[in-house]
Amino acid sequence: EITFLLYIFLVLINRSYAPRISPIFLSILIYISILALASWQGLNPQLSFWGTLRRMEGLVLFLHLLALFVILVGTHKKTEEWFRLMRIAVLVSLLVGFAAVAKRLGIFYFIELFWQNVERNPIMGNSGFYGGYLVFIVLFSIFLALSEKKGLFQIFFWTAAFFNIYILLVTEARAAWL
Repeated sequence: EITFLLYIFLVLINRSYAPRISPIFLSILIYISILALASWQGLNPQLSFWGTLRRMEGLVLFLHLLALFVILVGTHKKTEEWFRLMRIAVLVSLLVGFAAVAKRLGIFYFIELFWQNVERNPIMGNSGFYGGYLVFIVLFSIFLALSEKKGLFQIFFWTAAFFNIYILLVTEARAAWL
C-alpha cells in the first residue's frame, strides 16, 4: 500500500508515469470489478474479501495485484526495463531454490532452525503458491534464454530454467502442473 501511495504521488508530480490505458489494462479492471461485485454478493462476503489463511485468494489479494500491475505498467515503459525485471526475478528464484536445496540436504543448520515447521519449501511456506511462482519463473527463464544474443547468458538462463523445474518437481506442488 505504501508503494502504491508513493506511486500516486509520482504520477501527480510527473504525468509520464501514469499507466497507458490499453485493452489489457481495461480487461483487468473489468475482471477486478466483477470479482469485487461477486465478493460482495457471495454467500460469505467476509471470506470472499479476505480469503483464508491457507489460500489467501480473496479480493484483497487481487486488489494488491492490481496495484502492482498499475505500478509496473506505469514505471516500465521500455522493453529493456521488462527484461531487467525478468532477469532479477530469475536471479531471486535461484537464491530461493538454493535455500530450498540447502534445507532439503541439511547443509545449513540455521535454515533448519527457522524453517523446521514448513512443508516442503523454505521460503514461501505454501507449496502451491511456490509452484505457481516457479511456473512463471521457468517461462521467464526460457523466454530470456531464447531472446539473449550471447551464448553465456543463454546457457545461464537455460540452466536456471532446468534448475527451477527440478525445484518444482522436488516441492511436489501439484497445483502448478494444472
